Amino acid sequence: MSIAGTVRYFLSHQKIDYHVLIHPRVGTPLQTALSANIEPRQLAYAVLLKDKNKHLIAILPSSNTLDITNLNKQLNRHFIPATLSEERRIFDDCTLGMVPALGEAYGIDAIVDSALDDLPAVYLPSGNNSTLVCVNNENFQLLQVNAIHGLSISRSSYSFAETANHQSHLHAS
Repeated sequence: MSIAGTVRYFLSHQKIDYHVLIHPRVGTPLQTALSANIEPRQLAYAVLLKDKNKHLIAILPSSNTLDITNLNKQLNRHFIPATLSEERRIFDDCTLGMVPALGEAYGIDAIVDSALDDLPAVYLPSGNNSTLVCVNNENFQLLQVNAIHGLSISRSSYSFAETANHQSHLHAS
């Protein structure tokens, strides 16, 4: 499967240089990072949230989990996870569960976890479960120019044991 049409159009319209990484289909964002041989902190994944007024995409590293209580406290809002039917309706050109970390492309506000701010490169879901888009940090920041930045909205869920497994995975033949 190729990159979602909305994602492809947005990257082209923004004149963003990127490359595509094809990876084995797996379940979680952390498993995706490991199967693609990239550092989990460099894979930005998105969670679609909603409150009584609007939707929001929370973008965080795959090495972390969303701290929705902290996010709500910092924004003084009450976001909850959106339903799968809402996700299907909004991201109709994407595989279900593969929310692109590009809120502006879909007309949705976004918040980017501060853990993604200073990475040399960031990998983004492309709208399907076997392709990632890689951009350098400057281009990632350009793609997220209208997002909320500077807040920590996640907590690390990447343990030492996973790090050891990741290192072994990276060096396996």
